[in-house]
Amino acid sequence: MQKIAILGAGRSAGYLIDHLALVSKAKSWELKVYDNNFEGYFSSFGENPNCIFENSNLADLKILESIVKYSDLIISVLPPSMHFGVARFCVLHGTHLVTASYISPEMKALHDVAVENDVVLLNELGLDPGIDHLSAAKAIFEIQEKGGEIVGFESYCGGLITENDCMGNPWKYKFTWNPRNVVLAGQGGKSKWLANGELHQIAPSDVFKHIQRFDFSELGQIEAYPNRDSLNYIDQYHLLGVKTMLRGTLRRVGYCDAWQILIDAGFTDDEKGQDLVFANRRVWFEFITKCKSVEDWFIHLNLTNNQIIEKLKFLELDLENTVPLENLSHAAHLQNILQDKWKLNESDKDEVLMVHKIDYTLNNLAFRYSATLRIIGEGGAHTAMAKTVGLPLALGAIAILDGIIKERGCLMPFNVVWGKQILLQLEELGIQFAESTQQINN
Repeated sequence: MQKIAILGAGRSAGYLIDHLALVSKAKSWELKVYDNNFEGYFSSFGENPNCIFENSNLADLKILESIVKYSDLIISVLPPSMHFGVARFCVLHGTHLVTASYISPEMKALHDVAVENDVVLLNELGLDPGIDHLSAAKAIFEIQEKGGEIVGFESYCGGLITENDCMGNPWKYKFTWNPRNVVLAGQGGKSKWLANGELHQIAPSDVFKHIQRFDFSELGQIEAYPNRDSLNYIDQYHLLGVKTMLRGTLRRVGYCDAWQILIDAGFTDDEKGQDLVFANRRVWFEFITKCKSVEDWFIHLNLTNNQIIEKLKFLELDLENTVPLENLSHAAHLQNILQDKWKLNESDKDEVLMVHKIDYTLNNLAFRYSATLRIIGEGGAHTAMAKTVGLPLALGAIAILDGIIKERGCLMPFNVVWGKQILLQLEELGIQFAESTQQINN
C-alpha cells in the first residue's frame, strides 16, 4: 500500500487534500495530512473521512524525519524555506517529494544523490510556477514539431479578485496566497528578460517601475511587472536563439505605482526593524517616512495622483490607536496591516488569470499563438488559487506513484509526455486554456 503524506493544511491545501483523498480511496492508498491546526480546512472543506489528520509540530526535525521515513511520497505545502530540509530527509529515506515552489540552488544540488537513491524531487508544480510550465511545454513542442521557429515567448499570471468583490478596496487586491510572498515580491534578485533581442536587467527595488498593460474584454486593463529571472527558462524551455523571453505577474491597473512608493519609502524592507520597538503604528510610520502623517508624507513626496493617494490612505499606515510594534521587520509590520486590509471575506470570489503569447515563423510567415486561462473561485477558502495550485500537486503525486513519471532527481514539469497527461486531467477538472493562433505582420 502506497503511503502519502501532505505537510501543511493551509490556504492552498483544500483541493489538494480532497482530490488525493478521493483517488487514494479508489486505489487503496493511505493518505495522511500533518499540521498543528486544521480548523481552517475543516470549516471550509469538512472532516474528510478518506484521510487521516495528525496534529504535528513540523518544525521538529525528529518528527519531520519520522513522517518522511514512514511515507512513500511527500507533498510539501510548507513555507518554501522548509522544503530543503524535507528534501534532505526524502533523499536519505528514498521518499519522493512534490512541491509548488521554485527550485532553489540547495534543492538543485540534491539532484545527483536523488538519482542514485531512485527519488523524485518534483518542484514548480503549482500554478505559477506549474501550470505555466505544463502549458508552455505543450505549445512549444507542437509549434516546433511542425517546423516553426519560436522568436518570442511571454507568459503572465496573477491571482486577482473579481471586480464586484473589490468594492471599497482601491487596491483591488486581496490575499489568496502566502502574504509574505506578496509583500516581498521582486526581492529575490535582479529581474532579467529579453525584449526584441535586447537584454533588460533591473534591481529588485525597481521591479514595479517596469510595467506593461493589457486589455481583456471581460476584465478591462490589467498590468504586469517582470517576474524574477526569465532568462533561466530559455534552456529549460528549449528556446535557444529566442529574441523575446519574459515572464510577468499580473495586477489590476494602478497597483504597481502605489506599491513602488511603499518600496521606495522602506515599508517592504525585511532586513531592518527587528531590534526596534514602536509605541504604535504612527510612531513606526514617522520613523520610516520622517513625516507626522500621511498627508504630510504626500506633500513631502509632491504626490498628486488621487488614485495612488486613495490606495495609501486606505492602509492607515499612520493610525495612532494601535498596539506597540516590536521584534519584527518593517516588511512584517506592513504584512500585518495588509492581512487586515486585504483580507479575503467568505463571500469574496478570487480569479486566476494566465496568459501565454508565443511568436513564431513557419514557411516564411509570422504567427502568434495565444492561450488564456481564467478560473473564478467559488468563494471563501474555495479559491481559484487553491484549486490551480493544489490540483497539479495532486496529479503530479499520482503520476509518480503510478509510474508515469519515470525520471529521477530534481525535476520541473516541462515534459511533454506526462505533462500533457496532467494537462488533460486538469481540463477534466475544469482548468482549461482558450487557445488561438493568428497570422501577424513580419
